[in-house]
Amino acid sequence: SSPGSVPCPTPEEAQNYEWAEAVQRPGVARTGNISFRGGDDDTQFFLSGTWSQKESYVITNRFDRMSGRLNITQDVKDWIRVGANTSITRTQNFQAGSDNLFAAPLTSASLHVPVVPIRNDDGSLNLQNTPFGAFTPNPVFVTETNDYSIKNWRILASPFVEMNPIDNLIEGSLSLRAQGGIDALIVDDYERLNSEEGGGVPTGFGAQSYDEERKYSLRGTATYARTFASRHDVDLLVGGELEDSRRQNAEVSATGFPSFQFKTVDAAASPSTTDSEVTRIDGLASFFTRLTYTLDDKYTIEGSIRRDGSSRFGEDKRWGTFGSASFAYNLHRESFMQDIGFVSNLKLRGAWGLTGSNQLDGFFSARTLFGGGANYNEAAGVSPTQLGDPALQWESKRTLEGGFDLGLFNDRIFASATYYNSNNNDLILDRQLPLSSGFGSITQNLGELTTQGVELSLETQNIVTESFQWTTSVTASWQDEEVQELVGGDPIISGAQRAIEGESIKFNIPIYEGVDPQTGLAQYRDRDGGTTNSPTNADNYNVGNVLPSWTGSFGTTAQLTQDWGGIDFRAQFNFRTGNDILNGTKQFLYETGANGGGTFNMPKGATRRWQEPGDQTSVPQLGSNNSSLESTRFLEDGDFIRLKSITLGYSIPSSLAESINVDNIRVYFQGNNLLTFDELSFGDPEGSQSGARSVLDRGELFFTPPQQLTLSGGIDLQF
Repeated sequence: SSPGSVPCPTPEEAQNYEWAEAVQRPGVARTGNISFRGGDDDTQFFLSGTWSQKESYVITNRFDRMSGRLNITQDVKDWIRVGANTSITRTQNFQAGSDNLFAAPLTSASLHVPVVPIRNDDGSLNLQNTPFGAFTPNPVFVTETNDYSIKNWRILASPFVEMNPIDNLIEGSLSLRAQGGIDALIVDDYERLNSEEGGGVPTGFGAQSYDEERKYSLRGTATYARTFASRHDVDLLVGGELEDSRRQNAEVSATGFPSFQFKTVDAAASPSTTDSEVTRIDGLASFFTRLTYTLDDKYTIEGSIRRDGSSRFGEDKRWGTFGSASFAYNLHRESFMQDIGFVSNLKLRGAWGLTGSNQLDGFFSARTLFGGGANYNEAAGVSPTQLGDPALQWESKRTLEGGFDLGLFNDRIFASATYYNSNNNDLILDRQLPLSSGFGSITQNLGELTTQGVELSLETQNIVTESFQWTTSVTASWQDEEVQELVGGDPIISGAQRAIEGESIKFNIPIYEGVDPQTGLAQYRDRDGGTTNSPTNADNYNVGNVLPSWTGSFGTTAQLTQDWGGIDFRAQFNFRTGNDILNGTKQFLYETGANGGGTFNMPKGATRRWQEPGDQTSVPQLGSNNSSLESTRFLEDGDFIRLKSITLGYSIPSSLAESINVDNIRVYFQGNNLLTFDELSFGDPEGSQSGARSVLDRGELFFTPPQQLTLSGGIDLQF
């Protein structure tokens, strides 16, 4: 073997080193809070402070948080009240990389071959046998040595004044409220990589970015309420709101550090990035009104309309008009329902609404942007950096829904059902462009998406006595969506997903047909229904379901009160069914393990690989042509049932609490994510790479860390 490498042992001699266990630990969460409330007839205040420290199950990953809040109100006159709600929060995230980062602890540990030792014989960390060096360095060394942290300071302040100038204005009441808002955020993102392993090789790397964001808002409302003839209730609200926000960023990175003892970027010899830019300038103006009318406490109708203007869109497309209308009929208040004694509540309801969205990945998407730095021959230059669409406008959502609420036996049984149909118009998506245009994509309003669904819930109070209460609850939601229209009728392709008119969003990938037993090559269905081992994009099929058809939960609570104290218990299960997940983690492990010539670790399924003519298996010959294409081979069932939480608590007897001058002392234990029943080979069924930020970015996994199992306990002390 070569110097510094580990000889390849025979299977009988091989020792397994648990890389995944080496980058994990039992996580610990610590939390404390204290609050005070007080005042007199004219002045009231609330003061609180919270501290928490959460150590993740990934080594070195920790999140610290401290916050304080002060709310105060003052009755200046009988008809004037002023106040302010303020808070300040400081957080620090000692990071460990997650999905889409090969050097992240869990990702890198998964790729390391288990016969390679984590440490050398002298106890030092092994830096000589990592797969492809800097690509996947020793994750223990990288995580314990390098520095990654993000510090945030955030200040929120919201002063307000409320006035009720006339208590009997035309036999009604008028209330006025003016409220200001300040939201200040400072983000300090720091990274320092050592020169021995990973991205800092060979001279060390350091980077620091500083973001400052300020948001100001002003909101004013006037509300008039009146009751006519003791049966007509009218409530009218009018108002307006203005928002202004901006964010700027400065960042620097460099290489060439004297040693790892020098932490600040200015100690480096070679600056590689010096950048400063305004990343956000955003304004929003809104004007709105709402009218509510109720007759005999039985019939309620409500209507609202608003006009919103956003600077994120083109000059002629900034304003949008939206509104809603709804009704509710309390049928159980009718006289003919009084003889049906077991029906305690029956309400029919319906609503129509049109809402708008201005959520964009970039705040200047409607504009063509230019940037500096395109210098030539020591002369400053600019170049286009973004292609804008001045016709970009509000994405709108039109929703129609109807349902009922039913309570039986004094609401001991309470059921609710809602049907909805929504239509998203002018979807804001990125349209891919040919690279010959000079740009990769452009943000535009590209289509229409229809969603319909049913939401059901049932809550039962099974046992209700003075000393014991037991309730259960079930929720279930069914949803189906369909792409109605796309610009020009052309499909939108984003990675492995495709939106096509008349269909729900699907995965657009080859269909895996198994292994040719004579050659060991992977077989895929071609467009003509035959098989091929070299599929093209024309052989892709629309398969699977990106979204689940059913989601829901089941929960139960119980509380027992005796002379010796009280016990409370809560549990909740979540479920989801009907969706598929494209498991990029599994696909990458097979692909890199095969194409890397054994340099990377592989799934256990690789032991069933094709090895000689006649082998019957579903795993192709390793390293063969197209053996690990993104295909239905890696499309897995996304169904799951998860025991989301369990809580068990004990409260001391009320007589004991009174004797020590407290309202209550409760000791509790809680567990989260305790059990999950699913069919995934790797990953969390609720995970999604990159956070699923768009319509075509859901249902895919790529080394996404699973939700952590948490066991916690504490004491609630109430005065």
